[in-house]
Amino acid sequence: MPSNQLGRRQSLKPGLASGAYFAATLPADSLLSFTRASIVDSTGRLHSDETPGILAGTARVDITPTLPSPFDIGILETAGILEIADKICQRLFARLVYLESGEQRVLLVANDTAGYLRTAYHTLRQAIARKTGLAPGQVVINSSHTHRGLEFSVARGLVSKRRGLHFKLIGGNMKLSRENTKTSRRDFLKVGAGALSAYAATPRLVKSRPPNPPRGDLRIDNVILIITDSMRRDALSPYGSDWIRTPHLDRFSRQAVLFENGFVSSFPTVPCRNDILTGRYTFTYKDWSPIDPDAITLQETLGKAGILTSLIADTPHPFTPGYNYQRDFAAWQVNRGQEGDAFRSAPRAVKLPCNPGKLREGEKTVTQYLRNVSQRGREEDYFVAQTMIKAAEWLEENNDGRRFFLYLDTFDPHEPWDPPQYYVEQFDRGYSGEEVIYPRYEFWREFLSASELRHCRALYAGEVTMVDRWLGFLLDRIATLDLLKNTVVIHIADHGFYLGEHGYIGKALIRDDTFQYLPLYPEVARIPMMIYFPGCQGGSRIKALAQPVDLMATILDFMRVAIPPSVEGPSLVPVLEGRASDIKEIAVASPALFGSKVSGTGKGPPSPANRSTITDGKWLLIYGAQAEENAGLVRTASVDSVIRELKNLQGKILPELYNLEDDPGCKKNLMNEKHNIASDIHTKYLEFLRSKKYPESYLQYFRTV
Repeated sequence: MPSNQLGRRQSLKPGLASGAYFAATLPADSLLSFTRASIVDSTGRLHSDETPGILAGTARVDITPTLPSPFDIGILETAGILEIADKICQRLFARLVYLESGEQRVLLVANDTAGYLRTAYHTLRQAIARKTGLAPGQVVINSSHTHRGLEFSVARGLVSKRRGLHFKLIGGNMKLSRENTKTSRRDFLKVGAGALSAYAATPRLVKSRPPNPPRGDLRIDNVILIITDSMRRDALSPYGSDWIRTPHLDRFSRQAVLFENGFVSSFPTVPCRNDILTGRYTFTYKDWSPIDPDAITLQETLGKAGILTSLIADTPHPFTPGYNYQRDFAAWQVNRGQEGDAFRSAPRAVKLPCNPGKLREGEKTVTQYLRNVSQRGREEDYFVAQTMIKAAEWLEENNDGRRFFLYLDTFDPHEPWDPPQYYVEQFDRGYSGEEVIYPRYEFWREFLSASELRHCRALYAGEVTMVDRWLGFLLDRIATLDLLKNTVVIHIADHGFYLGEHGYIGKALIRDDTFQYLPLYPEVARIPMMIYFPGCQGGSRIKALAQPVDLMATILDFMRVAIPPSVEGPSLVPVLEGRASDIKEIAVASPALFGSKVSGTGKGPPSPANRSTITDGKWLLIYGAQAEENAGLVRTASVDSVIRELKNLQGKILPELYNLEDDPGCKKNLMNEKHNIASDIHTKYLEFLRSKKYPESYLQYFRTV
């Protein structure tokens, strides 16, 4: 087991191990006796007792100390007070207790980690202020804690013991200073019940029906864009994952609009970032390479409009010296050390987790990576955690009224896969073999056993679970800072990853100094894409085709900044607002349609293995240059900035056609049976290439199908 893996969960604030709770009384100043008690559990069910007997010792605050950490506090912006508190309970793994005596209302939340009380306190106070019309300063919650438990000034109450912790159900600890506040229990619960039912509603499929009202006077001040690298669509709960649970992204999907047909545009990592930050289809004019000096960027355009721009990332390649994709951001910070980043030179010797012959680049990259993470001691030191914590800090520091664009880019769940062991054991408990954390890009049966492949999937699943946990942390901080009222939040992945499907592991074939792209089947080509904006119909789903290249126009459109004429990707806002049912006939996902004679400079003819995936949402055509072999020596720096010779390593390559509705895994090639459909899609593909001014000298390789 790699030394950096953690064997048990560690608290974000290990010094605070005491119990914690807070209470809210509406509107009385003290609590004398109870006539009714209700417990709302984390499923939203209400348990009641008409007699005082429940208070004689049966009412209990239940603690469930399991993952994820209590630090993940999730609140619905539109929830009622009960549901706000209950969402806190879900993330704190506590229970909400509701007590009633006449006009007196008591809410109590308890958990076993006092370090998080301040965040929950602030959130509930803000939420109650919004619901009651009071100023936040008029809502006072008195609480304190000690090492052994909590001590409150108690009017009258009940003591219940659970796992050695002491909890007191009390009144009088929160006072709403507005006079003559009278709320019936029915009214009090009504607001929360409606919000909870909306929160738990099954996502609906939206096609031409408007999922959201037009903006009208709605003002969008800010945009937060979150990119996760190599996150497969089918690994996420909102997209029906049956092997990984991602509760935080699942929750976000119920607040946001989900695109069912998100597809890669330019592939892989660096070309995708070029798409996002320039709005252009990179694969039609350049390979994996630095940002062009004359490129008009999203951050530059927003900056000229007076909008603060900031980048926080741990993805190495676009932001390494020479690539310069951080250009034009007003502020930027990159967390060093991912993959083979030459970050640390010690320790000199590290213990590899497996035979180096199973690793991409042998022992070189993994040795450097293990040096980089050698000082990591707890989950908060992992890259995705550090990036999201720094993002939360940036939001706290810059939430001062200035309009902003925050670009977040985390390399996880990209390999090397080394999440804390408690995540991995959820998927492959008891495994004792080698851990291939950075596998060769190859046919998996060439070097892995079936159990090793299964464990690779477990390592990947553990990474996804950890990423989801820290995305949840950031999403909660966004809500706590009350940013959802005027902020667009976007989550997207750049591409997926093969974990045994179609015989592959990785996203290319790499053999020594040679490189070949693999066909972009749905495991790689289909990506998650979710967009929240104020007023959107949370939980709705859209079938329109959408791609990363569309984000620059979308963000500028949301922020009402003029879109430069260089931008090729269309805005998604008309679809989001229901003013259009789609924005494009086909989506094209592709690596560069040529090779580089020297990386980034000079173009060589396209390789037949550099295949595009073209889809109209129902049919998917995989199609490359109709040439026998590369014409001359061409190279690429794709997937890791290492320059290799671009070669066809698989012999003759033919087009493939699949019906995504009947065959979402693309296992039955219908090219011969449905050649007319392939021909129609191919015609649209040629029109697309011509519209992007793809060189005519290379277009000759794409004229037949």
